[in-house]
Amino acid sequence: MLKSTIFREYDIRGIADVDLPSPDVRVLGQAFGTYIQRKTGKEVNLGYDCRLSGPRLKEAFLAGLLDSGCEVTELGVVPTPLVYYSLYNLKADGSIQITGSHNPADYNGFKGGTSFGETDEFCYKAVQDPVHVHDMQATILHQLGIHHEKLTFRYQGRDFRLTDVHGEVVKGIIA
Repeated sequence: MLKSTIFREYDIRGIADVDLPSPDVRVLGQAFGTYIQRKTGKEVNLGYDCRLSGPRLKEAFLAGLLDSGCEVTELGVVPTPLVYYSLYNLKADGSIQITGSHNPADYNGFKGGTSFGETDEFCYKAVQDPVHVHDMQATILHQLGIHHEKLTFRYQGRDFRLTDVHGEVVKGIIA
């Protein structure tokens, strides 16, 4: 089972060989694929960076996406902004980049995306129905059957919520 500590504000991150076992990553892929299909459709773009754990995580997440019924376009080894851009350029319903970003080499994780509302012509700024990242996290956790207000962690003597104090489920995304 995936540890709650890997679910971060903007992504899912952990030590690849410890926190991201292939069977659990497959279930994560199924959950993301189910979410995308319930909201927008079934076409998902999938990319990964050049970390050594990337191919293993890609295969496990891909298997989960396919199990859920998604149609997947594999982008290969690509930088994260290309995956974001592909969501709009290839008219996909969702996207996932497997990346460790700036973290040490033994880390890896997932950055997901979907279309909701509209952006400017550069796919940079939301111009219709913007959604705050905390609201998106609350909505994803809701879809996974997790009550986001009860998912807390203690840090420096204070209880924190992944969705901060203002994360709310966006009904328009799950409608």
